Amino acid sequence: MLSRARSAVQRLIRHRSTRVTADGVRFLLLTLAVGVAAINTGNNLFYLLLAMMLSLILMSGIMADLCLRRLEFHRHVPDLLFVGEPATATVAVINRKPHLPSFSLRSEAIPKPVNSTMALKRKPPRKPAPVAPRRIAHAW
Repeated sequence: MLSRARSAVQRLIRHRSTRVTADGVRFLLLTLAVGVAAINTGNNLFYLLLAMMLSLILMSGIMADLCLRRLEFHRHVPDLLFVGEPATATVAVINRKPHLPSFSLRSEAIPKPVNSTMALKRKPPRKPAPVAPRRIAHAW
C-alpha cells in the first residue's frame, strides 16, 4: 500500500519541462491581484472568481500533460545527403492513447553546429491538425 502511494507521488512530481508564456504570466498576475482584492474586501464574489481562476490554471496543466502523454516521435533522414543539395527530413508522431487526441504539437529541428555553412530552411507551417487516437501524423 505504501509503495503504491509512493509511486503515485513520484508520477505526479516527475520532471516536466514547461514554460510559462507571456499570456500565462499576465493571467497569474491577474489571479494574484484578484486574490489580494478578495482578502482585502472580504467579498465572496472575489473568492469565487479566485477559485475559478485557480481551477483554470490547474486544469490547463492537467490537460497539457494528458495531451503529451503516450506520444512517440520518429525522425527519418534520407540515407544519402550531399553537400549543397536540399534534403527533406520527416517526423512521424504516433498517438498511443486509446481515446484522446493530441493537438497543438510543434516540431522544431535544432541542429548541432558542425560547421558554419550548415543551415536549416523550414517549410511554412501547415494548419495544425489533431493527432487522432491510435493514428500517425507526418510532418516535414
